[in-house]
Amino acid sequence: MTDTHISFAWIAAAGLLAPVLSFATSKKVPAVVFLIILGVLIGPYGLELTTDSEAIDLVRELGLGMLFLLAGMELAPSDLKGREGRNAILTWIICALLAFGATMALTGGETGTATVLAIALTSTALGTLLPIIRQQGLAGTPVGNSVMIHGAVGELAPVMAMALLLSARTTWATAVILVILIARGLPVLLRELGGHTGSSLQGWREKLQLSLYAATGLPIIVAVTEVATTSGLLAEEEASLLVAAGALTVAIFPTVADAVGPTKRAVH
Repeated sequence: MTDTHISFAWIAAAGLLAPVLSFATSKKVPAVVFLIILGVLIGPYGLELTTDSEAIDLVRELGLGMLFLLAGMELAPSDLKGREGRNAILTWIICALLAFGATMALTGGETGTATVLAIALTSTALGTLLPIIRQQGLAGTPVGNSVMIHGAVGELAPVMAMALLLSARTTWATAVILVILIARGLPVLLRELGGHTGSSLQGWREKLQLSLYAATGLPIIVAVTEVATTSGLLAEEEASLLVAAGALTVAIFPTVADAVGPTKRAVH
């Protein structure tokens, strides 16, 4: 048996074990979180039970593509044309500008680096959030519907921005999980608290939930950093740190959002 076959066996085992562990916690901890933990455990930086290969890379790219596909299948384009959709787009632009300003300060005015970081920090992992939303019983609720809209913008806008804006070759400074929350989550929360955005959210708890879900962003961060490292904008170690921060958002933000949220209510 080759190393690739062994790696696939461990990956399959992790995929089967994650939902079992989630069920053991009464689904308080999403299966996605266990997938991340198990991935770190069996990966080349953990127990080294799996190795990188062309086949593994292909599966990884297919998995990332499936996340985008599933997210697109759940999205109703008409939602983005409504009042909440327009406000979500405006909020993302505000997030991007704030993140760009903060990363410009952190990088000492390195425009290309600040652009990469701003795009990555203002993303939302909608594909990753979909199973979490369903598992936590939020599908069809005001919070779930608003997460879908903000999540769609948080996935589509960074991809479009990557295609349009990345050109300069520079270095970058360390980004931390707090910056992700401030850059993406805080503006969403302030916009919801400061005025009527077209959402059906009631009370600060649901609005805080939305901000935490909107700041959850791993797949887009992976995609952005992969493009950036390939084009020489980011070093491998720096990109790994940013991806690790994105993984932490998946592990922490949805769990905190579920804890702070009110009793779930359905849309009538």
